[in-house]
Amino acid sequence: MKRMLSLLLLLNAGVAAAAEIPRAPDGVYADGAKLFSADERQMVRMRMDFFLSGTGTPLFLATFASSQGRPLGELAAEIFTQWHARENRLPDDSILLVVFGQEHAARLVLGPSVPKEYEDALADLPEPRWEPARAIGAEIEKLIAATEDRLDPIALSLQRSNRSYFVPPPPRSYLLDGEGRLSEEDRRRVETGLGELARSNGHTILVALDSPGMKLALGDVPRASQWIQETAAAWSRERPELENGAVIFCFATSGLISTTIHTGRKVESRVPQDVLKDLSRDLYDACMRANFDRAILRVAGTLDQRFAGRKTLSVRSPLYAVLHPWRIATGPDEDAPLGLKIGASAFVLYFLGWFLYLLITHPKLMLFMIGGMVLSGVIGSVSPVAGKIVGGFTGGGGSSGGGGSSGKW
Repeated sequence: MKRMLSLLLLLNAGVAAAAEIPRAPDGVYADGAKLFSADERQMVRMRMDFFLSGTGTPLFLATFASSQGRPLGELAAEIFTQWHARENRLPDDSILLVVFGQEHAARLVLGPSVPKEYEDALADLPEPRWEPARAIGAEIEKLIAATEDRLDPIALSLQRSNRSYFVPPPPRSYLLDGEGRLSEEDRRRVETGLGELARSNGHTILVALDSPGMKLALGDVPRASQWIQETAAAWSRERPELENGAVIFCFATSGLISTTIHTGRKVESRVPQDVLKDLSRDLYDACMRANFDRAILRVAGTLDQRFAGRKTLSVRSPLYAVLHPWRIATGPDEDAPLGLKIGASAFVLYFLGWFLYLLITHPKLMLFMIGGMVLSGVIGSVSPVAGKIVGGFTGGGGSSGGGGSSGKW
């Protein structure tokens, strides 16, 4: 009876300890304790990228306000275990640097696949600790540099140096936000929306924002396309449901600003390339706006409809502008007041009424003008000069014909 009671107390203590450790961050850098300034953050991030290049090993960093009186090494090891084994957020060959603010100290934890030679080289490294008066950002930057100096010669002998990127583990949810761009409210909204899409039609769409893996702080992304292909393939192997869905990669950093949609093998034939390019452009246009979360869900919903075999309408198509005229002023994802909706709709209906009136009363003239506009657009796609001449003639010298000559809408 006593042995059973002791076992229950031990299990409860383990659960309580795990509860004190926050959820693993999506990226390689998580300053939860707000210990670094913006300039210090940038310098530390750059040093972490140099560490990956020199040692071939990804370095993750996390800060905590205090260890709550627990031994630093023991707590750092528990953090790594939870984030690596239980949450699958740290690669096997990664190193975790845990920084404790109140103790003015840090601890390094090596992953199970880190070379034994690295462990031996760091065995006699003094436990990182600094004076309270010193700038913590500079101390951590020096610590990472000193660690790299010890490992660089070994990495060279093991042929692990000059590593361009690493493939991170797949997120277990529907959203990975490597740089924490979304607020908690927006994050929950996106997670909930993507989850509802997966449950309703069986199409899993995963969104990766500024995913770890590339040296973004250095702007060193020469093989971004290869990284995306390898990462999508690796994630699909561990999450087979992605073969019937998609992964949306979006980067908005100083090193790389791009969006790419990678569709699964079972559904890639259902989405034409021009639609993928259009949706990627939607995300690219929205990535720096306040309603980025809404754009994500709109694009994911469009992909889900395409996977189900249904047609969709581009937000840049003329028909979309006719059906949603207020979007010309607000954009596809912003809220529009009721007055604007009514006014824009009335404006479109007014001109539509005039168009129908002229089409009924002067059908030949209207058909001639419509035919001229179509003809100028076709000729303009081949010869812009000829398109302007035809458009100007059929449009009576006005701008209606010449506008189609350039092929831009």
